[in-house]
Amino acid sequence: MYFGSGSGNVTQVVGSLFFYVNIATVPLLSAMVPLITERAVFYRETLSGTYTRLAYGAAVQLAEIPFNLGFSLVSFIIFYFMVGLSLEAERIIYFILMSMASYWVLPAFGQLLA
Repeated sequence: MYFGSGSGNVTQVVGSLFFYVNIATVPLLSAMVPLITERAVFYRETLSGTYTRLAYGAAVQLAEIPFNLGFSLVSFIIFYFMVGLSLEAERIIYFILMSMASYWVLPAFGQLLA
């Protein structure tokens, strides 16, 4: 639908980015279910005094960094060149950072709620 729309008008570019964000983040809502089942592990580790809540949460988030980076790069390669967005280094880095942020927000929010 958005193939080659990167060189088009602003509405097409914004529409393609909106489509990408929804495809990138909405499936991550299913990641909240394993986080709820992980709650038992969280309680066991914090109540036994093995880890503090902050250390456990930080460790889980640090463990997800390779996953987030990998999927950000894969989605960047598929989406960015298909749409035909600008090949400037700043824009590429910004796109990868924003896709990493979108892959990080929903699981982190799910962990916070769990």
